[in-house]
Amino acid sequence: MPSIVPSILENSFEKFAEILEKIDGLTPLIEIDVMDGIFVPNKSFQDVERLNDLNPKSKFQLHLMVDDALGEIERWKDIKNVAKIIFHIETSSNPHKCISAIREQNREVGIAIKLDTPLDAITPYFGIIDELLFMTVNPGRQGGKFLPEVGDKIKAFNFFANQPVNQFRDKPRIGVDGGINKDTIAVASSWGVEIFGVGSAIAKTEDPKKSYEELKSLIA
Repeated sequence: MPSIVPSILENSFEKFAEILEKIDGLTPLIEIDVMDGIFVPNKSFQDVERLNDLNPKSKFQLHLMVDDALGEIERWKDIKNVAKIIFHIETSSNPHKCISAIREQNREVGIAIKLDTPLDAITPYFGIIDELLFMTVNPGRQGGKFLPEVGDKIKAFNFFANQPVNQFRDKPRIGVDGGINKDTIAVASSWGVEIFGVGSAIAKTEDPKKSYEELKSLIA
C-alpha cells in the first residue's frame, strides 16, 4: 500500500512547531529533515530536546542529511516519538554501525542514496533495512528540481531485487524524496515507489489536508 510522508525542513524550532501543528495527524509519520551545514549547505534547528515537550498525533521519522550520521543517531536517542531514522549511504560513518545503533533504539532503519551514488554502494544492506530512499532532488532544501533520471536507478534496483538469486526475505520498501508534487507523484509511482516524501507540496500550502488528499488520490 503506497504511503505519503510529509516532511518539515526548518532552521528554527518555532517555525517547525508552527508547521507541525498544521499537518500533525494527517499521516502516521511526519519527517524531520536534519541538516548539519556540512553534508548539505543548510542547517536545521539544533534544540531537538524541545520535541519532548510536544505530544504529536503522528510519529516522526528523521532524514539525516549529515556527515556524522552515527553521532547524530546518538544525539536523538532520548527524543520521544521517533519511529524511523534514515541516513545517507554517503555519510562518513560506518553504515553497519549506523544500522546497529538505530536498531538498538528500537527504531526502523532506512538508507538514502543520491543520484550519483552507484547501487553497488548499498547492495550489502538490501536485506537488513526497512526502506531504501532514492533522492529525486539534490538534497538540502525544499522546492528543488525533480530529477526524473532517478527512475532508471529504481527500475534497476527492482530488477536486481526480483531475480531468483536475490529474493530477499525482507526486501526494503522503496521511497523517494524531493520534488514530489501533483505533477511528479504519478511518474514516481510508475517506477514502483511505495513511500513518497513530500515537502513544500504539503507543508507550505494553504490547505495541507486538501493537498495531501489530492496527492493521495494520484497514487491510489
